[in-house]
Amino acid sequence: MSNAMVQRHDFVVEMVDAQTRQPFKEHPGRNGYDSYVEVEPGVEYFLKLKSYYKKLIITTFEVDGKDLGYRNSFSPGNLGKDKIKGLWKYENNTSSHTALKVDKMVFVPNNTSSTVKDTKVGEINVYIYEKILMGGYYYLNDHSINWEGQ
Repeated sequence: MSNAMVQRHDFVVEMVDAQTRQPFKEHPGRNGYDSYVEVEPGVEYFLKLKSYYKKLIITTFEVDGKDLGYRNSFSPGNLGKDKIKGLWKYENNTSSHTALKVDKMVFVPNNTSSTVKDTKVGEINVYIYEKILMGGYYYLNDHSINWEGQ
């Protein structure tokens, strides 16, 4: 598996530049769990996900405490394949993702437990769940971006 922003068990999450798809420079947190990524304000990015888990999973996303408003599936047939995610829109039977943007950040004073001192940070959370198929059907209607941030 690759050197990634966050790798836990069978899952990898990276914050990548929207144009080049290259990951940003990473710094580990003191707790061994958090990671900090160096990104300049105004830069657009995507989340790149990869799963090596051999069962069907669902992921949800939060940026700075706000749910991006959609779920993503990984099937066992997609093991090790990259998925690029951002702000999702579904219109006229077409799904698309546009880049997120580093915009509003929060100041972190140097008395925190972070190894990164005197800096500004935002927070990205990816939640991973094993999907249990219960049967039934659902229909996907048009979905507009409902996230208020950038």
